[in-house]
Formats: sequence, structure tokens, C-alpha cells
Amino acid sequence: MEADQFSKFINENNIALDPLTQEFVDTGLKQGSQVVIGEEVVVKPSTLNEVATYGILEKYQDQLLSSLPSIITPLIVASNSEFMAIGRLPEIKPTSVDEHFGWGADFTQEQIETLVSGLQQLREIIPVSEVGNQDDPEENLEGILAFLSNRNDKSEVIEAGLEHQYDALQELYLQSQSVICTSPAYFSHKDVVRGNLAIGRNSMSLIDWETCGRARVGYDEGRFTVQLCMEPTQQELVSRVMEERYEDSTETLLSYWRTVASRSYKELTFALTGKYDERIARKFIEESVQASFKDDLTASLKNSLGWSLGKFKSKVNQI
Repeated sequence: MEADQFSKFINENNIALDPLTQEFVDTGLKQGSQVVIGEEVVVKPSTLNEVATYGILEKYQDQLLSSLPSIITPLIVASNSEFMAIGRLPEIKPTSVDEHFGWGADFTQEQIETLVSGLQQLREIIPVSEVGNQDDPEENLEGILAFLSNRNDKSEVIEAGLEHQYDALQELYLQSQSVICTSPAYFSHKDVVRGNLAIGRNSMSLIDWETCGRARVGYDEGRFTVQLCMEPTQQELVSRVMEERYEDSTETLLSYWRTVASRSYKELTFALTGKYDERIARKFIEESVQASFKDDLTASLKNSLGWSLGKFKSKVNQI
């Protein structure tokens, strides 16, 4: 962030920062930071897509809040061409990299059912026409297979023996595409991870809408499942809720399981090739602990991939 322009935006909009953040701003250390958390707002660089998304959420806010479960979203309180201030939802806390992948998660079945119901309410309330007609790249057969194939060429991935997993994933994608492509796409959050949500009694709060767009039923739930990979019993709980809710919808369960499988593969290649190393280093001090956690994360994602590929294959065999 540009220090002078940022300070000007803060002052013009009377944005209060907590003491630590204020010190951070006053000393100019904010340069290079992408997000600054204030007492009541989060300030981040402004993008046309995200500004437009919050406009959509504001348009349907009354319906979202009155749904069951109610869906709580933040709104923009100030913006210009460079920055945007978004209201904070204090019930949502930042997560470390281990928490991002589910460590310590203890969602109940009731909470998972609330989440699944809330995501369906979101699809029903906001028309998909609000986000145009371009399919999610991760649901476009050619695009996702090209991406995964590119990751499959990495030496770390080859050493981990994942090329065989890729072959199985590719075959299942090809076999299921004719069914998947007939199911409709909906307005979706597309980044439903632990650090972006809070689940209450008959309510669900969601932040970080910058990647929202079109996706099929099962995508958001599948993404959420992958990010619980360090707590396998939590993954199994989500999958059980999905299997029971959508037992009569082969298309939805195919979409769900292939999202879990492909996203597990994607996150696993990221972990192997160093994408999360910096975030791991920020939490852990000893290099041996960093290496141990990376090994744990890799093993968890590999287990998630094997488990979901088996489930995916069983659904493909039912077509």
C-alpha cells in the first residue's frame, strides 16, 4: 500500500485503528501490506470486482438477513479508486496456516447443517445473472486438467508419486463431465474456508467475497471439506451431511466429490512446491518444527486426496 495515500484515506473517512495498527501505520511499516485491520473496519486495496460484489450483497441484504439460517455479510463503508474499508464482523477471527487447514476445528453436525443450508439459501436468493455467465475455471474441464497437468510436471510432485493420482483424477473428470455439465451454476462464495466464516445458531457469517462467482452446488462445500484436512473426522462429518442432504442428486454429489479430490490435489502440489512456506515460517520458529508441520500438512492432504478419489470413483460408477 502507498503510505501517504493510505493515511489520507484513513483520515478523510475518520477510520479508527486499534493501537497496534495505528503504530504500524504511523511508522510507515504498512508499505507492502495488503490488509490493515481497524477497530470496526478492514482496509484493503480496492478492486472493481470486489466493489461490485459488495454492491450485490447490499442489494439483497434484507433477504439474506431474513433467511433461515440468516446470512450475515459485511458492507463497504468507504471506498475510492485505491482503497476500500469494509465493516468488520468481530465473530470471525484470522487463522494461522494450521488452522486454515482445519487444525483444532470442532464443528458440530448442527453447525455443518447450518452451513450447508446457508450456502443453499445464498444460491436461491441471489440470481446467478448478477455475476455474468462465465463458468468457474475449476469446473471447466479443459482449464482444470491443464492446470493440474502443469502442476504434475513439478519435480516435488513426481518425487511424491502423485502422477498416478493425477491419472486417476483425470480419468474420473472425463467420465463425469457429461453429467456435471448439465447441472446449473449458481451465485457462490467460492472461498468458504475456516478463516472466512462463523456459524451461529440459525446464522452464518461470511467475509472475503473477492473471488465470488458462478459454481455448481457442491463446490463451496467441497472446498470447505478440503480445508479441514488436518482433522479427518471433521471432513467425514461434512461429507456425511452432504451425502444425506443430496442423496437423490447424483450431479451434486459428483460435483462435491470431484471438488474435494481436485482441490486436495491442487493444495497438495502447492504445499509440496513451497506456497505455504512463508506462512508456516511466520507461525513456527524452529526450522525442525516448520519441516514437521509441512510434512504433517502434506500427509493430511495426501490422505484427503486418496479418500476423496475413492468416493469420487464410487459416484462415477453409479452414472
